[in-house]
Amino acid sequence: MAARLTGGSAARSRVVESVLAEAVAKEKPSGSILLAGLVTSIVPAALADPGQPPVLWNRRCCATDAKAAPWPPPGPFAAAALRLAKARAELDMALHAIASRLDPSGTLWLCGGNDEGIKSAAAHLEPLFEMVETVLVKSHCRVLRAAHLRKDVLLKRRLADWRETFSLDLGDGPRGWVSYPGLFAHGRLDEGTALLLAHLPGFSAGARVLDFGCGTGVIAAAIGLTSTRPDLTLLDCDAVALEAARENVPGSRLVLADGPEALAGEFDAIFSNPPLHDGRSEDLQALDRLLAATPRLLKREGFLQIVVQGRIGVARTLQSAFANVSEIARSSRYIVVRAQGRPTSARPRRS
Repeated sequence: MAARLTGGSAARSRVVESVLAEAVAKEKPSGSILLAGLVTSIVPAALADPGQPPVLWNRRCCATDAKAAPWPPPGPFAAAALRLAKARAELDMALHAIASRLDPSGTLWLCGGNDEGIKSAAAHLEPLFEMVETVLVKSHCRVLRAAHLRKDVLLKRRLADWRETFSLDLGDGPRGWVSYPGLFAHGRLDEGTALLLAHLPGFSAGARVLDFGCGTGVIAAAIGLTSTRPDLTLLDCDAVALEAARENVPGSRLVLADGPEALAGEFDAIFSNPPLHDGRSEDLQALDRLLAATPRLLKREGFLQIVVQGRIGVARTLQSAFANVSEIARSSRYIVVRAQGRPTSARPRRS
């Protein structure tokens, strides 16, 4: 069994990216460098060069790179460093994206934890690069170094090359649904969201409704079926997710942000199946930030309706901020909770 990194997602990222910084800095790469998928400033600081600072690319908003983008900036780059993606299909997409921006003789470093699957990641690099080797093993992590793009490799150079369509039924019969590698419930309707969709109310024309952590836009699209011309806002931290949502929920307002702080105005309702994991680690920050911001974002008669795993115990947290909290539905794993009513002045706290 692979040794595991301990601590939450933030601690895990610091360890992994410190190991990556050590491996890359040791080789003192010259020329333009692309840093991808990093969530701390450790690697950028280690490679700081006033004359040619590293270029950052993240498909997801994070503290070190708030300007997420679905595809990396134009190159060519002499070298690149990548944090291992949690989904293998997402890793392949990221590798093709970065390889399409590298010089043919360029170098790519890939780092991850042993329990994240880094030991098997060489199999994803070898079809693209002539040379793949392990250059550092430390702190339950390892760094792979790949160099020299294969001359016969056929790269998928555009985001559109990774676009997939599936058949999804939201209650009105099968429809075409757009998705990309690395997106939640890729090509299917997950159990928690299905429970939430089975208990959606209808809204009148112009009602402002927020789908928080929208992914490909499933909840917002379903609200469009139960309502008459609602004013839909979809928020997600993943720029690729919003590219899918743009096609799946045309005419909606899309917000690329890592939390509700980017939102202004008041909503009649907020719906969410909030993300509760960051890779292998459970991370409740997104849920906590949503609950803290909800009183500011809701109209006086507005409500929040979310689906979470039953063990999370979200009802108690909501009861400290809302006058009325009710369980709308429950399955063996999930609960749907609705909260509304003038909140108290106290900030919600998890109990």
